[in-house]
Amino acid sequence: MLWIRVCWLLAWNVPQRAAGATCQQNVDSTALLQLKPGDTVSSDIGYFVWMTDLHGDPYYATGIRQCRKRSLHALKDQTFGLMGCDPPIALGWSAASAAQATEQPKAFLLYTGDFSRHTMNLMPNTHANVSNIIGDVASVFKAHFPKIPIVMGALGNDDGPQNYFQTITSDEPANDWFVLVGAKLNSSWSMTSDAVKQYRYGGYFEARVGNLTLLSITTVIYSVRHQPTQLEEDPFSQFAWLSSRLKEAANEGRSVWIVGHIPPGIETFGYTQLWHPMYLSRYLEIVQDSLLGSVIAAQLFGHVHKDEFRILPNPPPGAGPILLSSALSPVYYNNPAFKLVKYCKSTGKLLDLETFFSKVAEQLDWQSGYCLNSTFPGFGADGLVMEDFLRLRDKLLLGLEDFEKYAKWYTSDYPADLSHLACKDDDTVDSARSKLLRRHQYGCGLLVQNQEDYQRCFDRAIASISTQHHAAQPMFSVARLLESIPKEFEDIETFRLSKLLRWAEVAKTQEALEVLNLAYRSLWEELLQKFGPAVERALETGGSLDSEISGR
Repeated sequence: MLWIRVCWLLAWNVPQRAAGATCQQNVDSTALLQLKPGDTVSSDIGYFVWMTDLHGDPYYATGIRQCRKRSLHALKDQTFGLMGCDPPIALGWSAASAAQATEQPKAFLLYTGDFSRHTMNLMPNTHANVSNIIGDVASVFKAHFPKIPIVMGALGNDDGPQNYFQTITSDEPANDWFVLVGAKLNSSWSMTSDAVKQYRYGGYFEARVGNLTLLSITTVIYSVRHQPTQLEEDPFSQFAWLSSRLKEAANEGRSVWIVGHIPPGIETFGYTQLWHPMYLSRYLEIVQDSLLGSVIAAQLFGHVHKDEFRILPNPPPGAGPILLSSALSPVYYNNPAFKLVKYCKSTGKLLDLETFFSKVAEQLDWQSGYCLNSTFPGFGADGLVMEDFLRLRDKLLLGLEDFEKYAKWYTSDYPADLSHLACKDDDTVDSARSKLLRRHQYGCGLLVQNQEDYQRCFDRAIASISTQHHAAQPMFSVARLLESIPKEFEDIETFRLSKLLRWAEVAKTQEALEVLNLAYRSLWEELLQKFGPAVERALETGGSLDSEISGR
């Protein structure tokens, strides 16, 4: 068929890698997560529940709610939340009940940050409100899992008195905010007293569940949006601590998981960097070290609200995957979701992941969405390793069946613009080329790198695929335009601007040139006013930004 020929011809430069397994295990690699009552499971197999980004709003149906897109009347009829809004804490209760009802025995529950709603400044007492929300959310989960450990403590950018706010007190014996949050988590039986003693200094701690070691790190301090701006070489000496714990694990032959909230690298909405380059560079030195990185069986993060993965530029042999989980909150247009993760207790290797999700409705109906191994065959034969995900990335660039499945679950089965990038039978050469460029935008975003390296990655794709492109003109350097977005803009405004600029980087239309020209002239408000609503419509409907902007 013509469309297949077009897709494969344009994607000729995508390398294909052979599968490689490095971790041998005495487990049945075909045994997935849907075990029936009475089935036996090796004692070396464990399961845990992974949840993230509830963004619970105790003022959900009041005049000081986070959601300003919907009327109070509409919210009161939707007791578990509405798409495009942060939910009431009741959604967390429903998710915890659904997780509790899954048949597999759970070893622990992991939560990777953003307990609290957005726009915390609208609440009457942000300091007390946010810390109380953290304690309340922890209590909800502990109530459903009273007999297993709850691993919490990784704070999100909304888990402070201001967005992305965290004072750095490296020279003090304790940090007031971590002391307060640690007390809330301890009183809800979600953090041990030993962990609290570590946590109160810098927000990081070590937790052990059986033979498994989890190192929970604080990552808001590395964010490019962190305030107040304090670029210490090693805030809270966290890098030194992380290195020492990994070295000890290597000496003892133990595997380690790193867990946190904001992941390193690039976000894949507007393709902007998440961490300051100096911190990303230091982190990569640690996790890509041949000794220290070899004991990291997994890195688990939240924040992006989507079901994704990341790849290290130079992973050590046998490195575990970097996974980002979809959110409970539907505020950024994804169906609420959580994961049940299967792992090997003795090696710490992840074996499979099952995603549960629910459509947002008056009554939630949680159901199994997909399992990684059965959806993308070839995964997990000897435990999940980064090489598996490197091969998956290569397949995604082709835009064929694997890409369609990936795009479906990227937003937990909610319509998303990523789905419009798959190859179709009515694609022209121009549309196939445009889709391939956008898939390369996404593929470059899956690499853990800084903004400069990301741009080099994508510029190479532009050069290999499209010989005539307005984005190559120096005056329209999108990387420079992104850097010039005013820092005083709120998150949502910055997201919309970066999305528009990255869209215009590929689109060959008059509207794309207008977007770039307005940004070049620093007419940011005009740009938001004219094109911002199209970004919101595309998110809400799952339509393509091309169609929303052109009106077709």
